[in-house]
Amino acid sequence: MMTHRFAPRLFFAALVAVGLAACQTTQTGSTGSPSPQPQTISVTPNVNALFTVSIAPSVPTPVVLGQEMRFRVQSSETGFANVYMLGASGQSLVVAENMPLQAGRVREVPDPVTGFSLTATPPVGTDRVILLVTRSPMAGIVTGSGAAMNTPQGVTLSHADLVARINAKTAAIPDSNWATAEGAVTVVGGRV
Repeated sequence: MMTHRFAPRLFFAALVAVGLAACQTTQTGSTGSPSPQPQTISVTPNVNALFTVSIAPSVPTPVVLGQEMRFRVQSSETGFANVYMLGASGQSLVVAENMPLQAGRVREVPDPVTGFSLTATPPVGTDRVILLVTRSPMAGIVTGSGAAMNTPQGVTLSHADLVARINAKTAAIPDSNWATAEGAVTVVGGRV
């Protein structure tokens, strides 16, 4: 199978508790060394969620520049996965929308069937990921409909604008019908 690389920037995640918190991103300064720049990500957590979801990288972290990977996503209930990335570079990415999940089964994102994978590219730093699982398909940020999208798409939204759109979508869904997980991973220099 041919592997495609999403070149604008790769973002990764590590498993953390359900819900979202403040984060720290890192951008490369003019000297090539990382310089921390705090950024608050305020996706509204669903404290009333009736099911749990998780997301984790498919390779050990930290991740080295040039390394390929996918994410493992899982839900305790059948639903539809929506995966969003907020990169240290400042770019936003939609990895998947309305990807079907069976209860208790692990699924890889991007889906290997598509032939796409993600490759760590500069700058080094911390990338964030948000997993939103809904019980029914929702109008996607990229598709605008309930159609499934399993190939990574860069979006011209700031992190704040992407998070605001996610918040608007979850505000319109009953609490019993969605859950989130969020994480981060550091991309480091070097080569695979």
